[in-house]
Amino acid sequence: EGSGLELRANPPVKVGAVLVGTKPWDDYMLSKYGTVLENGGKFRMWYGARSPLPPEANAPGERGLICYAESEDGIHWTKPNLGLFTWHGSTANNILMQATPESCAIFVDPRAPPSERYKIIGRHIVREPRSLWPNDAVLEGSGLYIYTSPDGLRWTMHPKRVFPFDPDTLNMALYDRRTEKYLAYVRTWNPLRRVGVVEIDDIMQPWPYDASV
Repeated sequence: EGSGLELRANPPVKVGAVLVGTKPWDDYMLSKYGTVLENGGKFRMWYGARSPLPPEANAPGERGLICYAESEDGIHWTKPNLGLFTWHGSTANNILMQATPESCAIFVDPRAPPSERYKIIGRHIVREPRSLWPNDAVLEGSGLYIYTSPDGLRWTMHPKRVFPFDPDTLNMALYDRRTEKYLAYVRTWNPLRRVGVVEIDDIMQPWPYDASV
């Protein structure tokens, strides 16, 4: 009493769109799925985009892409030319890989070796013909797979399926230091849409589940 102190929550300020489609590969559609992390003194964003297939793909339909942006303040973002993915004959773009836009859940794994410090929980649907997804030849079937990376830019997809179901939206995971286990949050139905959680000892190995539920 009489201290002159007042407890207030930080009021949000609407600043408008901070990322829009400005490139031929992301102006068709920016996905609502993505991850933003403060890492190494800057903000890093992984976002999904959909774009019509380039002529050299020789496949019908459209494809999903995972792209990368970075920022000093979380409001003004740049899309660096990474030189990692060939688009219309050029690597001057911010594309990381071809994958479903729902595969943009990135987390930093404190237990992993440096070469696998960053992880993605990736959603894959195996169809015939397997023209849209070049990695389908090594996949065990539709479901969730793990990508790993030393820097969040250069990714390796591991062919072992970790979850034999196809949760249809962004699926996230983290390492819980309290329990020393991984927690994965996935879409479930029972019968309506719900959020499920899986407790995992080794996130790179097939996850436990109860098929009777």
